[in-house]
Amino acid sequence: MTLAFVVYLGVMLLLVAGWSLPARKAAIGPVPTAHAGTQAAVASILIFTLLIGGRYNVGGDFFGYIDYYRLTSLNDNYRDVVFEPGFLLLIQLLKFFSLPDRSIIIASSFLQIALFSLWLRKHPQIAPFAIFTFITLLLLDVNNIVRQGIAFFAILLALSAIAERRWASFIGWLLFACLFHRSAVIVFPIGLGLFWLRVPRVSLQVGALIFSYVFFGLFFNQVVGLFTFLSPFLGYSSYSDISRADLAFGRGNGSSLNLGIYLWPVVDLAVILFSGKVADHYKIMGYRIFHNFYLVAALLQPVANAWDFLPFARGLFYFVAMRSICIAFVLHYCLAVSQRPRDIVIAVGLSTVFLLWLIVAISRGAAWSAPYQFF
Repeated sequence: MTLAFVVYLGVMLLLVAGWSLPARKAAIGPVPTAHAGTQAAVASILIFTLLIGGRYNVGGDFFGYIDYYRLTSLNDNYRDVVFEPGFLLLIQLLKFFSLPDRSIIIASSFLQIALFSLWLRKHPQIAPFAIFTFITLLLLDVNNIVRQGIAFFAILLALSAIAERRWASFIGWLLFACLFHRSAVIVFPIGLGLFWLRVPRVSLQVGALIFSYVFFGLFFNQVVGLFTFLSPFLGYSSYSDISRADLAFGRGNGSSLNLGIYLWPVVDLAVILFSGKVADHYKIMGYRIFHNFYLVAALLQPVANAWDFLPFARGLFYFVAMRSICIAFVLHYCLAVSQRPRDIVIAVGLSTVFLLWLIVAISRGAAWSAPYQFF
């Protein structure tokens, strides 16, 4: 258990420290910032790939991916396997060089942090905060849903391309995401629609959040029936007999703390209340697109809280993961831009809760995150 704390908290401290340098250089000019960003990206890739990619029997799907590697041959095509073509090509590339089965975990972690570092390099001011929210809120999930984790970071780059009107890059990154998880196809229509949407008024968002909790409370059975019907079309029917209780600090044995039921409404309300100011300040970074994408998770959170159904959680993952990005923007705004006492207290309070969330999750072995081992 001690090693788990050392690895997770150590990776967080090292990466946050590394990305703090380009964040400070941002005030000097683009050339020093880009140079420092490249150094931080290389260091992050090395640290994450070695410490997270080098794990053994950590993450619920660890041996599932090992079996994928062992059972796949160089002669297989995408019709012969249950996973996507991109992951098949990755396995076959590693097998071509006769690398051991654990190389698939290392290579997957490399792709995750490499894609994330590309995005961080374009947003150096936000980078230390994004690393913090990624480690505290998302890493344990990403260690379990490896392919979907790769797809999410490609989607993050695709949404950035929308903000910059780079349509070819948008299509390219989404195609890349789909090569690793077919569910990423849902971002095509949603991403295009987000380009035309402004961030809704704060009062409208708050009203929608309250309405969602009331509505899903009244019509929960009907909503569950709808999503159960849709899950096979998103490629999640094979998960329908699996519980997701372990993701809330247990292993499916009833020991879950269910903290998310109380935490996420408060966090979502905070993000929404700051959304107008944050969207205005980070307009050039395309924050409105990230925020509107994340709103799907905020409005469907009451269903996720009450429904212990893994296909729904997997389908919602991209939107939930975007929450960590939006929170990073809010933390930077409160601590580095606004610096009002009230905003600082809110940011420090949220950061403390997220850090405690990670510590408790590790201590409970949530999502098979602990004990941690390399052999």
